[in-house]
Amino acid sequence: MENNDLKVGVNPIIINEIGEILLGRRLKKAGYGTYGLPGGHLKNNETIEEATIREIREETSLIVKLEDVEVINVARTNENIQFGVLVKKYEGIPKICEPDKCDDQRFFNVKEFPSLFKGTSVNIELYLKNKFYDKDINII
Repeated sequence: MENNDLKVGVNPIIINEIGEILLGRRLKKAGYGTYGLPGGHLKNNETIEEATIREIREETSLIVKLEDVEVINVARTNENIQFGVLVKKYEGIPKICEPDKCDDQRFFNVKEFPSLFKGTSVNIELYLKNKFYDKDINII
C-alpha cells in the first residue's frame, strides 16, 4: 500500500558567534554528497521545538534549551514539510555523532556555501531573506 502522507521535518539553523551556519555533508541516498542542516522528522507527540532539540543532540552533541529555539519559516519540499528553526544559543562544540549519515560537519560563511541539499537551501534562503513562508519557493 502506498503512503501519500507528508512527513514533517525540522531544519535547525545553528549560527556561531561569527555568523556562520552549521552544515553537514550527507551520506544518505537522497542528497548524497550535498551539505545539509542537521535535523530530521518529528516523532508522535513531539513539538517542532522538541524535535529540533532532540535532532541537534543526536546529530551534533550540542545542547540547546527550549527557550533558545524559534520556528522561523516553513517550506514544502517534495514529500516533506520542512520547518526552519533558528537556534539562538547552544552549548558545546559540534561533533559528528552519526558517521553513517554525515562525514563532514562544520560552520560555513553564508557567502561561501558548498553544494546544498534542496530542503536546506529552501530554509536557508527564506532565513536570509527574512521570510516566514514563500509559496513560490516550494519544491514539488
